[in-house]
Amino acid sequence: MANAVITLTPSATAVGAQIRRILVETATGSTTLRFDEAGKPLTAALPYGETPWVRVTAAAADDGSAGVQFGITDLAITQYDASGFAHPVQLHHTVSVPGPPADSTIARWDLGSELLGRPGCAPAPDSVRCAASMALAPEEPVNFSRTLTVPRPTTVTPTVWVRPRQGPKLADLIAEPDTTRAHGDSDVLDVLGSAYAATDGDPATAWTAPQRVVQYKSPPTLTLSLPRPTEVAGLRLLPSRSALPAHPTMVAVDLGDGPQVRAVNHDGEPQTLSLHPRVTDTVTVSLLDWEDIIDRNALGFDQLKPPGLAEVTALGADLSPIAPADAVRNRSREITVDCEHGPVIAVAGRFVHTSIRTTVGALLDAEPVAALPCEDEPISLPPGQQELLISPGAEFVVDGAQLTAPGAAELPTTTTVPASTGVWGPSRREVRTPASARSRVLVIPESINPGWVARTGSGARLTAVVVNGWQQGWVVPAGDPGTITLTFAPNSVYRSGLAFGLTLLPALALLAFWRRRRKDLGHAAVRPWVPGPLAAVAVLAAGAAIAGAAGVAVVGAALALRYVLRDRERLLGWITVGLSAGGLMLAGAVLSRHPWRSVDGYAGHSASVQLLALISLAVLAASVSMRARDRSPGLDPEQET
Repeated sequence: MANAVITLTPSATAVGAQIRRILVETATGSTTLRFDEAGKPLTAALPYGETPWVRVTAAAADDGSAGVQFGITDLAITQYDASGFAHPVQLHHTVSVPGPPADSTIARWDLGSELLGRPGCAPAPDSVRCAASMALAPEEPVNFSRTLTVPRPTTVTPTVWVRPRQGPKLADLIAEPDTTRAHGDSDVLDVLGSAYAATDGDPATAWTAPQRVVQYKSPPTLTLSLPRPTEVAGLRLLPSRSALPAHPTMVAVDLGDGPQVRAVNHDGEPQTLSLHPRVTDTVTVSLLDWEDIIDRNALGFDQLKPPGLAEVTALGADLSPIAPADAVRNRSREITVDCEHGPVIAVAGRFVHTSIRTTVGALLDAEPVAALPCEDEPISLPPGQQELLISPGAEFVVDGAQLTAPGAAELPTTTTVPASTGVWGPSRREVRTPASARSRVLVIPESINPGWVARTGSGARLTAVVVNGWQQGWVVPAGDPGTITLTFAPNSVYRSGLAFGLTLLPALALLAFWRRRRKDLGHAAVRPWVPGPLAAVAVLAAGAAIAGAAGVAVVGAALALRYVLRDRERLLGWITVGLSAGGLMLAGAVLSRHPWRSVDGYAGHSASVQLLALISLAVLAASVSMRARDRSPGLDPEQET
């Protein structure tokens, strides 16, 4: 492509120092993007000229370091033709499914998603706990693409399973109609920790404000939307049942005629705030102050946590709740996504719409839901490469899909029988299986490893096979195999090597401490090479190149120390060994305690660790450039240089 523009959105949830400069490279050049706030789209023109690739690199963080994490939430490329018209470049990810063996018939394609992600909230005994670090986005959040190899023409009937996709679209789908809704930014995308949780009628869930409000105590805002204009005379606030999110101590409520500031008790009990009445359909709640709670994130950094609320309820003139949601009633409510808005299957030039029928509870529990085709006619697949593309919509992600051919009913069924086990260790295992008139497959639900060897009770070696694409398995022939023994063959070689090395240690120690008196053959003593002043200058230059002024100072101090102690060879030797080895040992010890708990991200970049390593390097280099005076008996002091 040539004459193109790239648009990307840096992730705002990266841990550590935020990236502030991005380098975009192509085959013809590079360009730099600078920005102050992550999470917003950035656009830049690619270097002019044709290029088959584009590389995006995090160049620098806001503190000058290399940063800790870097992510991109969205990326798009638009190409412009000679007339100036824009043509979006289609970027998508597909998985090529291996074709079947020759002369075989496919009865069914059973396709699963790679990584479904992980929710940002988890149930606790008394509440639902949420954290942005827990959430993991699905590998294929938008489209599910698989490239199939069809050996011969066939017809298939599709079935798709989807799971809920966390975000505001899912909140709109599961919200109870004609009830008060809450809108606002949150720290997690999961609906159980978003603004939806503040008005869902469930005190176990809580809205958590964004983490960014903590640094400058920026008041997070929650907006209540009433079904219709109603007189609002009060507000009921319920803090979370747990310490997180932090409980607010002061709020400002705006009914459209200015903020009304009220203090809030932080005892964890619900509190009713009296307000100057006004007819409105919008209530804005801002948290002005809250308790300071220090938490430690996944990388060991201590940080203050944002505030939040479990429930916010607008009260009418008689202080009764205005259109409250009922969590129990809403969980059992049926959700229907019709054919016009359901997932769409595209394959072999055919577009098949699907519909979904489930409940709010199933979506809140992230259960897989079937999306059924709206057409009964099977899909015809011609031979060759065929791409299956499933668009689940904004509310769902694809969990898996099946394409069933007419011959699927003739597939033989298998029965899974648990096997009893005996000894089960890291390198030797025993499995007991009963006798059978048919051959079977012994499956160990672990990743395949060619080091494992299976033998029957008679010593016959079993043939290893791969089960389900990744699991370890062996073919057990008909008859009574007895006790099947699994052994990890490389283990014996590995442990034998360790034992042999251990036996050599006493011999090594004996050679190290065994001194043998040499006979004096009358030869003149060997005069060692003594470096001149230029060696010291070279070492100083190396220190300047490595660490600048600090390097010159440390190397200069090491050279000065050797010059002062040049007549005390024994003491100088001990100091050289102690500083050169001790500095690196201390640097490693400091780094090993908390490598990722530095304010700069990586503790190895801190001044203390770098100084200890620099001292070791300087002392070692100085020992080479300036030697102690040789006081050996074989030399005359007047002959020394």
